[in-house]
Amino acid sequence: MHIKPILKNIDYFISGVSLLILVILTFIGVFRRYFFNAPIPYLQEMQLFCAVWMVFWGGSVAVRKSGIVSIDFIVSLFSKKTQFIWTIIVTLLCIAVLLFLAINGFKQLVFMAQTTRGTYVLGIPYSIIYSAFPAGCCLMALWYAIDLITIIRNRDSSEIETEENA
Repeated sequence: MHIKPILKNIDYFISGVSLLILVILTFIGVFRRYFFNAPIPYLQEMQLFCAVWMVFWGGSVAVRKSGIVSIDFIVSLFSKKTQFIWTIIVTLLCIAVLLFLAINGFKQLVFMAQTTRGTYVLGIPYSIIYSAFPAGCCLMALWYAIDLITIIRNRDSSEIETEENA
């Protein structure tokens, strides 16, 4: 088994496994609560863990696959050059916001780790649960940066082809 494909797709794996565990645990929890009157004491803690990891690692997947919803009706009315500039500005803004969130999320993680506060039943440190936040933000910023480089390179190559054809 090769390690490179696993590392390349770690966000897919973590978000997918988190979703799978979340669905299975929720189904079992509902079944046990309503049919056997025996709720699972740690269910809410595990659901929190899975939901947080699914959202932030899944956000990385959405950014990588350009799955973020955008409303570009107004932008599509502008010229190609204006659309290009607008795309660059918005992408840079997204990177800046995500890096800001990642830095402050990391600071919050350090604070949580110092308090050693954990979940009540399982005792999972909150710093582990919420570590997905800065990790997901960093990965999303990385994918936006890669997308930005691709957009600029494609623009440059299309300008070169246009000049050669003229």
